[in-house]
Amino acid sequence: MHSKTSLRHKCQTTCLLVMALLTAASSAQAALTISGGATKNVSCASGVCSATAATAVLNKNDLETMLASSNVRVVPGSVATNIVIDTGVTWASGYGLTLDAYQSIAFDEPVTVNGTGAFTILTNDGGSGGDYTFGPKGKVTFLSTSNALTINGTAFTLLGSMSDVQAINTNLNGNYALANSYNAKHVTGWTPIGTGAPGFAGMFEGLGNTISNLNVNIGTGNDAGLFGNSTGTIRDIGIVGGAVIGGQDVGGLVGANGGTIVHSYSTASVGGNSSWPVGGLVGTLGGSEGVAIRDSYASGAVAGRKQVGGLVGEMYGAATIDECFATGTVTSSEQSGPGTGGLVGYQNDSDISVIENSYATGAVPGTTDYRGGLVGQNKTDNVAIVSSYSTGAVNNSGSDVGGFVGANSSHASNDYWDTTSSGMTNGCNGNLCSGITGLTTAQFQSGLPAGFDPTIWAENLSINNGFPYLINNPPPQ
Repeated sequence: MHSKTSLRHKCQTTCLLVMALLTAASSAQAALTISGGATKNVSCASGVCSATAATAVLNKNDLETMLASSNVRVVPGSVATNIVIDTGVTWASGYGLTLDAYQSIAFDEPVTVNGTGAFTILTNDGGSGGDYTFGPKGKVTFLSTSNALTINGTAFTLLGSMSDVQAINTNLNGNYALANSYNAKHVTGWTPIGTGAPGFAGMFEGLGNTISNLNVNIGTGNDAGLFGNSTGTIRDIGIVGGAVIGGQDVGGLVGANGGTIVHSYSTASVGGNSSWPVGGLVGTLGGSEGVAIRDSYASGAVAGRKQVGGLVGEMYGAATIDECFATGTVTSSEQSGPGTGGLVGYQNDSDISVIENSYATGAVPGTTDYRGGLVGQNKTDNVAIVSSYSTGAVNNSGSDVGGFVGANSSHASNDYWDTTSSGMTNGCNGNLCSGITGLTTAQFQSGLPAGFDPTIWAENLSINNGFPYLINNPPPQ
């Protein structure tokens, strides 16, 4: 078993590498940027465009002209290391585009494939710690589902409709990607993907696209969400609007998650008075080391009987929540039910689970027991909350209610709650509260709290109401 210190160090070290690389890419430092500017410090020959300096520009019109008559491979190499798509790129030929990054690729604007050409994404081709990410305007779309899409050596099946998405249930081990964003307002009788263990075990890539207005109602059944149960990888997908209702394990994206969720979000309303555990993004998060939610958020209202959280209802095992946030109002109805929290309702189990570099701003009203601005209840001392905060209003009624944690048995370090906005002078109930500190709103907005890493966190009065925000996962504007 790993120690808490080693696990937190491992997570923090990895996330710092990714963050630093992506920040460098997004600021066009040490990057080959595809933009509307004149091509500079890029040499193109025989279908390969290579950076010749740390800061390089490939004009989008030059790229699209080449794609009209040949395959093109864009390579920053170890000179520029990263690729940034800073303007929309569209082509309609049968030729393909390969983005081959030494480390990371940042999709800040759309890539649109209107022909039959292939599209290939390759990161860490020589480097390490890199990833591909989609900004608020970034996405990849295809006119047809017959195109070849390959990401880091894995071939994906493109999904051209909500019927195609529903058909994942016929092969829960495949690798799938959305070919576009879809409005699901006319979809009825949605069957969550992969109900029951092990559920969905493949890879689902949203490519920065969204599914909007999906309504899922399985009554008192288990595993409710776009996905019912997942042990695979789900990333780069947004669930916009709609509602999810179920009995047990109910989430805006996944009901029960034993896999990995990255760069994803949900704004759906989730749950009902008979539902438990219920989360804005995931109902239940748990399993062995490697189970995680990273760089994700939820903003919809969440309601249930017990184990109710703005992001996750119940968290157990060696799971990790890192660089995430939740903003929705969280309510519960069972008086003595464990856990109602702005981020996580109930953090349970005897294994090592970690919440790190995360926050919640949603209100936690009601009068039930075990309620907190970030976490409702932590049951054992084998869990940890590190460098996190909460600001939501918490009604000071019921037993074990705190501005940060209702009932706490976890290890806390560099954690904070807002004494002004929460209305709570008490941040924690339990014997491990020494790492939790109350700050006024003015103190929060005057600079990063002690222990908050400035390469992960930032402050700006025009962003997140002046409260700390995550550089890699900023709130929507």
